[in-house]
Amino acid sequence: MKNKGLCVFDDIKLEKSICYFVLQAALVHTSETTRVKWFLDKLIEKKRPVMLVGNAGTGKTVLMNDKLRSFSEEYMVANVPFNFYTTSQMLQSILEKPLEKKAGRNFGPPGTRRLIYFVDDMNMPEVDKYFTVQPHTLMRQHIDHAHWYDRTKLTMKDIHNTQYVACMNPTAGSFTIDSRLQVNTITILVHIHRYCRKSKAHGELL
Repeated sequence: MKNKGLCVFDDIKLEKSICYFVLQAALVHTSETTRVKWFLDKLIEKKRPVMLVGNAGTGKTVLMNDKLRSFSEEYMVANVPFNFYTTSQMLQSILEKPLEKKAGRNFGPPGTRRLIYFVDDMNMPEVDKYFTVQPHTLMRQHIDHAHWYDRTKLTMKDIHNTQYVACMNPTAGSFTIDSRLQVNTITILVHIHRYCRKSKAHGELL
């Protein structure tokens, strides 16, 4: 209904779930996120493992997902969510799911595509009695040596054309990251700048 140049929509009802999803997925770039995105572009291009670290609400996962969605068809993305009960065996089954067998003992993503594993909540798995984290140990072995072992046949599997990106909240979970794993990753701090104006971000959304 039109009234003096104004449009009034009486019959449209927007579900709350839709509003929630759109707002949570929206990303308004600031000078901080632009810097982080530049580093992500360069590091992923060079096939370097990279991890975003920051408190809850800083937009780590949203920023990383925004980057991963921008990839061309030459890339594949596999989400690897961690929780307290994630073991190395569970992780290996998730990592192997998108792979296909190549010649000999070589495995990789289909065709010539490049596979990126996105590990969210990196520090969530349990620390065992030996003060190690099983999933971290498997990831470190893969990054260092580009292989892992078949758990049934006990034969080596060489894994190619893959890399890792990750996010973690240092104030939650086990608070522990294997130092031999972290030394292989580029760690970037993501925080909310104290001079960042929320009103400007909200204005961009509207």
